[in-house]
Amino acid sequence: MEHIQIKKPIKIAIICLAALIAAGAVAGASYWAGLKNGAQAQTCQTCPTTVSEKGVAVKCAYKANAADAYGSYEITYTVTPAIYTDQIMAKLAYSDGSEVPDTVVSLDQDASAQKVTVHCKAAFTKQVVATIYAASAPTVKAEITFDFTERVSVTIPDSIAISDGEIPAITPTVTTTGGTKTFDKSVSDVAYKWNPAFVTWAKNSLSALGGTAGERTNETYYGLADADCASFFSTAFSMASFLSSVHYDYTWKVQTGIGAQGPVYSTFNQSYKLSGIASAKFSAEFDGSNPIIDWSCSVAGKTYSKSFGLTLGAIAVTGIAADTTGYTF
Repeated sequence: MEHIQIKKPIKIAIICLAALIAAGAVAGASYWAGLKNGAQAQTCQTCPTTVSEKGVAVKCAYKANAADAYGSYEITYTVTPAIYTDQIMAKLAYSDGSEVPDTVVSLDQDASAQKVTVHCKAAFTKQVVATIYAASAPTVKAEITFDFTERVSVTIPDSIAISDGEIPAITPTVTTTGGTKTFDKSVSDVAYKWNPAFVTWAKNSLSALGGTAGERTNETYYGLADADCASFFSTAFSMASFLSSVHYDYTWKVQTGIGAQGPVYSTFNQSYKLSGIASAKFSAEFDGSNPIIDWSCSVAGKTYSKSFGLTLGAIAVTGIAADTTGYTF
């Protein structure tokens, strides 16, 4: 008796199981569930849902896997009919048809379990396409397209040196891995504020310059608001301006005598500036190790902040005065 082999058209559908490390390996993936007469596109990104294509369940779910630098996707495919004689193959290529190095993305196939695992080992800037196809009929296939979302790192300097006549700047270094999905990496929402520890130091140091007798009223500190701090990073820095703009003013009420009705008081307006603080104490505060500025910015929707010290350039001597012009021995 002659045996006649009957071949039925093969259909391939897929189930995506996304296995990612904590940071997320592939930002978005899509698959094409190919039928014998062409391909139909669906979307498979971060959906823990079930969708259906002509009765075939297609699932997308995550599971932890840190074996690869950027994680992996496990794809389970189904073949119609369930009993077939053809061989099911799998391959990788960039979207332009060029070869994908194994050091970037690799593929493992378990034909008996009808699974394909795609491993992401390095960043890529062209879409990667995994194709699962019938060996004797390559147009019967499922195609899964992988994207890579660029990773951005922001490095902020540890300290900043300020010199007269120069516009101070805190410039973060932004680096990226590159990817098929990119975003705006410009630095925005830059803010400068005095660190609370510096504000406390300035207030205590200025207050200590005042006398201890009498009563202080109308105490006001100037130059220590956030807007004051920001102003130093918008124009050329002036040491003289900085030393005079931060000051402490108050009204001093002190007894100056006794009259017929009792004690007689007089009031005096006092003002003390940073320039009045002892040089050694001032230099110690601005040696770069004490937090002076709280700085923050946004890059790609993420906020970066840091508190850091300041070092001031050499302060030139502009005058010398003695308490007398001469003595006679």
